[in-house]
Amino acid sequence: MMISSTIGDMAQTFRMRLQTNDLKQRMDQLTLDLTQGVSIQQAKTIPGGLSRLGDLEHDLIILDRRKHAAIEAQFTTNVMQTALERVQSVTNDLAATAVLASPETGPAYLSSTAGQARAALDATVAALNTTAAGRAIFAGADVAGPALVSAQDIMTAARTAVAGAASADDILIALSAMFDPTGGPYDTALYQGGSTSLSPFQLGAGESVALDLRADDPALRHTIKHMVAAALVDDPAAPLSVAERGDLARMAGQGLYGAEQGLVTIRANLGHAESRIEAATSRLSAELNLLQRARNDLIAVDPFEAASELDAVQTQLETLYAITARSSRLSLVAFLR
Repeated sequence: MMISSTIGDMAQTFRMRLQTNDLKQRMDQLTLDLTQGVSIQQAKTIPGGLSRLGDLEHDLIILDRRKHAAIEAQFTTNVMQTALERVQSVTNDLAATAVLASPETGPAYLSSTAGQARAALDATVAALNTTAAGRAIFAGADVAGPALVSAQDIMTAARTAVAGAASADDILIALSAMFDPTGGPYDTALYQGGSTSLSPFQLGAGESVALDLRADDPALRHTIKHMVAAALVDDPAAPLSVAERGDLARMAGQGLYGAEQGLVTIRANLGHAESRIEAATSRLSAELNLLQRARNDLIAVDPFEAASELDAVQTQLETLYAITARSSRLSLVAFLR
């Protein structure tokens, strides 16, 4: 009789433990749902809810990746514009100085122009070697960079190229042979970036934007060429007469004014890309908001309903504890008898 009673008590105790664990787990889940305001369990109550939720989660991941790509593209174009603005600024300033050079302006003016040209070249190389998020943005696919060798190395190569030149025309011809040809000295010795551009940024809905501006762009190499020409005005490697030095400075200034139009064009193209990226970023943000709202509708928890259920579960748990305690006392009494 006592053995049968003991087995019954053990079974009842086991059942009560199971019920207790179930209620505790349910109470923990309800507490978490109330805290977060969402619950995956909620989707199970809707026909096809879990399948719909899976589709939404997948779409959210894809859109989030596209938005990050758009933000990265936006950041890169902003950095590019800032760098090109710097190049355009020093180009215009140098052009305005150089075109006024003449034999009448005197050697001091020519030397000052050459010094300004060297500073402009330093600023231009630094701008074109700019990095964004650790990537050289004007080096094409070879983002490890830099895009260009140093300004000092460019001047060293230029001095070698113009050695023996006897006139301003000779110097410009030598510099053109150095900078202009595709696959020439500029491409092989001065430009350090890749020959291919970065892969386009994917913006979704079949839309992409290519930021394929590199430091070997004709407008940029044309600008650098005439900066170098102006920097050579007082260089010992090009021992010209004062008249020829004045001609060289003036011709360099005119070339820089011509190069400025190319800079305007590439900046305008970049601005068009910026506007597309901005529009795509806004569109992707709106799409993400819509999907997030749809997801929340599937898994949103009614706080009043969840609170009521939590109260009910807590009451059940307290009742079960009371029954367990009483049953334990009664079993002990029966056992002692």
